[in-house]
Amino acid sequence: MERYKWSFVHTIIGVIFFLFGAAFLIVPIVSVVSWEDFKKDAVPVSATISDIRTHTSRSSSSGKRRTYHDVYVEYEYEGESYYEELDHYNSGMREGDEVEMLIDPNNPSKNRSEPYLFSGIMAIVGLIFGGIGAGFLIFELKMSRYINGLIAEDKFIYAEYSNEEQSNVTVNNVRYYQAVFVYEDGFGRQLTFTSRPYHPNSRPYVKGDSMKVYVDMENYPNKYYVSREK
Repeated sequence: MERYKWSFVHTIIGVIFFLFGAAFLIVPIVSVVSWEDFKKDAVPVSATISDIRTHTSRSSSSGKRRTYHDVYVEYEYEGESYYEELDHYNSGMREGDEVEMLIDPNNPSKNRSEPYLFSGIMAIVGLIFGGIGAGFLIFELKMSRYINGLIAEDKFIYAEYSNEEQSNVTVNNVRYYQAVFVYEDGFGRQLTFTSRPYHPNSRPYVKGDSMKVYVDMENYPNKYYVSREK
């Protein structure tokens, strides 16, 4: 008996988004845990922003230039002067401004600032990415159960191959195609069904094919699966 298999494209998209979301959630969790551990023994100091250095770098992935800011501060601790790089930057910073931060008393050159704003933003991004990924995977799970139920009940119609068209799926800069099938219900109504996207070199369907379309025509005509078994 034929079985509905999860869409490769949807599954890959879901997994990628879910993993990105998980990564974006792990980073703020580690950052907050590390911060809480650091501040147990940390000492507060007041520092002066002495220099803000701006530089640009081209992204290796997008090729776009990004601007970065390195903030340097001066402060004193137990009679010693320190000139160190601050661990963060925001657009409101100006040279000469006073900033409050925590330092490690055993290593006064090491400073940290509260990571909650950054962590909150990262967590929100992680939840968005993870939610999108989970949505794709849950959709495929529900669709698999539904279509396999139709297959088990032998609930299908035959539709005739009509033509081939470009799908909205692109993988590795290759535009995938999908086959269009037409069904006449005997009452003058014509319905069209499209296959899953496939690589342009695949061509699983050809002119003259009459394929099974597993569908509940009475209740859910828009939820269907075009078989690939001839």
